[in-house]
Amino acid sequence: MAERSYEMLQTPGREEKNAISFSRAEEICPEAVPDLGIWTLYKRGSSGAPVYILGSPEVDRFVLIPTAAITVIQAVIPLMDGNHSIESIAHIIQLRYARKIDIARLYDRLSINGLI
Repeated sequence: MAERSYEMLQTPGREEKNAISFSRAEEICPEAVPDLGIWTLYKRGSSGAPVYILGSPEVDRFVLIPTAAITVIQAVIPLMDGNHSIESIAHIIQLRYARKIDIARLYDRLSINGLI
């Protein structure tokens, strides 16, 4: 199977300023807020294609997520329990889904929005 890479949760101009270094990825064990989840924000036009958000009603912060990444993000959320490092989460997801996911970028997006 060909290796796929998904860019998640981009905010132009913020990636470089807030990105964590790869060497820190093995040290950081993110713990997501307890009610972190995925919801349908709305359905687009005549196609009815849903637009999804990842966030917390309690914190009242949300980020848009690509539809193609939902299954993988649903698998990542329980791993953000404070016991798994960013590097180990990426490894687990790559083994399960044969997809290379930028967990550090997801961590940055969640952290910036107070969801970690």
